[in-house]
This record gives sequence, C-alpha cells and structure tokens, in this order.
Amino acid sequence: MVRLAMAASQDLRRVMVDTGGATLEAEVIRTAGGVPGRAAVVFHPWAWLGGCMQDPTVVALTRAAARSGLFQMVLRYNVRGAGG
Repeated sequence: MVRLAMAASQDLRRVMVDTGGATLEAEVIRTAGGVPGRAAVVFHPWAWLGGCMQDPTVVALTRAAARSGLFQMVLRYNVRGAGG
C-alpha cells in the first residue's frame, strides 16, 4: 500500500462512506491554506482492471493537489468493488 507523506498543515482522515447500497473506503485530506470551498476528487483507474485508490499515480495526483494550495479538501476513494 502506498501512503501519503503529510505536511504539518494537512489533516488525513480515513473514512467509510455508506451509500445505502455499498460502503466505500475513502481518504480525505483537509489543508490549512487551501482556497475555501474548493475541493478536488481524484478517481482511480477502472477497478475491473485492478485500479484502486492506492494506485501510485492516484497517490501522486492526490499529494500534488493537497500541496498546490488550490484546494481546501482533497478526496480519493475506492469505487464499489475496488480495494477489497
């Protein structure tokens, strides 16, 4: 599993989102200096081909978005059937 290196001004939380039909695993990063009200959602490659939120490209994009100063929150999650 690839983990994000967090800056002191960032808060990482792992959450489970109940959609009523499935429970999705997610990680939310809240940044201290991001633009208020602005969020980024990073999607992984197709789950049927092995994509998940721990994909190195997804982790790199999430890290870049969190450090950019453009977003107050960055979310990545496993769609239904991904991650295990």
